[in-house]
Amino acid sequence: MTEPVPWGPREAILAVVLYVAAQLLIGTFLLATACGALSLMDPGVLRDRADLMLAGFQVSLAPTLLASSAVIIGYIAWSISRIHHRPVLVSLGLARPEARAAAGWSAAGIVMALLLAGVMHLAPPGEDDTGGMLTQLAESGTSGWLLWLTLALLVAPIVEELLFRGYVYPGVRGALGPGRAALAVSGLFTLMHTGETGLYLPALGGLLCLALLLAFIREATGNLVCCILCHLSYNGTLALLSAAG
Repeated sequence: MTEPVPWGPREAILAVVLYVAAQLLIGTFLLATACGALSLMDPGVLRDRADLMLAGFQVSLAPTLLASSAVIIGYIAWSISRIHHRPVLVSLGLARPEARAAAGWSAAGIVMALLLAGVMHLAPPGEDDTGGMLTQLAESGTSGWLLWLTLALLVAPIVEELLFRGYVYPGVRGALGPGRAALAVSGLFTLMHTGETGLYLPALGGLLCLALLLAFIREATGNLVCCILCHLSYNGTLALLSAAG
């Protein structure tokens, strides 16, 4: 990745703030609406607040993530095309990769997921490592797991790569350099996933390693599609292992 981008750290930070704010605002509204509707449909759920919150979260999660994803993708496209007058796909590094590169980086995601699974086998979660709401959703039953799977395979690899490696990393790279930019963006990426992992250190370490690998791919290839494929294969492998377990 050698060509500098016209947007800088301020716009990169604004994109992250906008994404988080959209999730919080939209999510809070939809969660409250879902919990209110569920309590009216079945007043008995009010007896267990935890079950009510989990049910409301399950109902509101997908619309929240889809709406916040639309907001951030819209912002990125508007910033690149309207403010900086650049082609969106080219500026983000979205191009068809060579078959060998696509297969190689997909395989790297699989290996990374298998290494994480091995670490988690040696250091399994304790009783206090319950994970975040997304983990609890995945463990709540078949419908919760299928919803988590859909988001992990269809939403996260695309939206997160467009934001973090497509827009934020190039935006801060000019000011920090590739090494420090990779560390900063990877740390932020990991921090924002604590809603899924909780404070379970092996999972956080695996996410950090994945984020650093994705930053390396972006720097080495300049192709965001390779990052998406690596992220997708990582999530897919963990999903298969989860189903097997």
